[in-house]
Amino acid sequence: MEVCKIKGIKNGFRICLPEEGDFEEIYADIIEKVGNTMELFKLKKELTVEIEGGNLTHDNKCTLTKKLLEMVDYKGVISYLGSKELEMRKAEIKETIYHEGTLRSGQNITSEGHLIVQGDVNPGAEISACGNIVVLGQLKGVAHAGCEGDENATVCALLLQPTQLRIAEIITRAPENDKKTEYYPEIARIKDGCIYTYPILKK
Repeated sequence: MEVCKIKGIKNGFRICLPEEGDFEEIYADIIEKVGNTMELFKLKKELTVEIEGGNLTHDNKCTLTKKLLEMVDYKGVISYLGSKELEMRKAEIKETIYHEGTLRSGQNITSEGHLIVQGDVNPGAEISACGNIVVLGQLKGVAHAGCEGDENATVCALLLQPTQLRIAEIITRAPENDKKTEYYPEIARIKDGCIYTYPILKK
């Protein structure tokens, strides 16, 4: 049975704890999951590690913090989010980033709110947003919407053919032989645990 969950966030990950449970069991589950996750962040100079929920005592937090800092090689900023902090975050108004121009291989943009790109996102380019992503052009690179775990986030593009598409923790990619002959805007969203694409204004 799954005890804890780990969600990817900007520059790190968030550990979601159950409200009840044995600390030793929770601790072991966290160590296992973080160990499996660290490979994704080994090149990062600094990590953001957020711990959400749970009912940990002061001693529990000290034990967990010490172990996590060891696992991330002391390059992590660890914070505990209670109900008050979570409500404050939900109430924050995040800025929408607008980028004009084509993104080429090696370029990337991250937004803590929504992201609008007026231009193409070429293979090798990466874009991510905590909210929705809109590409007024061809999306052929990597896109990650809802990067803090928002499963209601969407990705729209005039030509939706990404190398990799991710919404919250769900990942998919376009089939290699999927060469679209029609050019029409589409939207991608999560439904029943999978990512589906739908035409917006198909003639």
